[in-house]
Amino acid sequence: ANSSGMAGVHMDHATFTATIDPAFGERVRHFFRVAERAGVTRMDENQSTLAEYKETYKNTLQGEVVHFKPEPAFVPGTVHPGIAFQYVEGTWDKVPDFASLSPTAVGVLPTIGINVSKQDGEYALSFEGLIDVPQDGVYTFYAESNDGSRLYINGKEIVDNDGPHQTETRAGIVALKQGYHRIKLDYFQAGMRFALTAYWSGPGFEKTPIPAERLFHEG
Repeated sequence: ANSSGMAGVHMDHATFTATIDPAFGERVRHFFRVAERAGVTRMDENQSTLAEYKETYKNTLQGEVVHFKPEPAFVPGTVHPGIAFQYVEGTWDKVPDFASLSPTAVGVLPTIGINVSKQDGEYALSFEGLIDVPQDGVYTFYAESNDGSRLYINGKEIVDNDGPHQTETRAGIVALKQGYHRIKLDYFQAGMRFALTAYWSGPGFEKTPIPAERLFHEG
């Protein structure tokens, strides 16, 4: 029932807990000590502060055992393979509010990706559907994108990788019961190079792109 998700974090899927490897926690603490001595105040192109990064890693810094309350699955209506998407053209410096926009195109794709874009930049994509979780456990979701992205499970933000930046991966952890859960990923591309991949890891499998056989939409 046990496996790893993010590096340095041990998952116990039976009890929905994550335990920080003490050696990994010490490496993280050492990094922040060196950064503070060097006078580092900003960490990336998003202009995240050193203090914000420390807040993100506070469980690691404190060496905690983290207990997760599992999200219950739900029984949807009729489901079909693939995830629904909206494609919108425009200029943004963060993920837009898709509810206020009129999509240029809509449809269904087998997986989350940018192969529906009609131009090299200045567009946004929203993917929304269901993910079929194979068994109870603690899952790690990863959003790799250029530019920004945000990933949600059951309406709760799990990964914040927003803002203009080069290809960057951020991750978040959530405990899920076996069955269907709602998944949403929003993305924008400001221009130049582009990338978008959604990964996950969980009980019995390491980090891998979320496969088509696990993605569905209602209708």
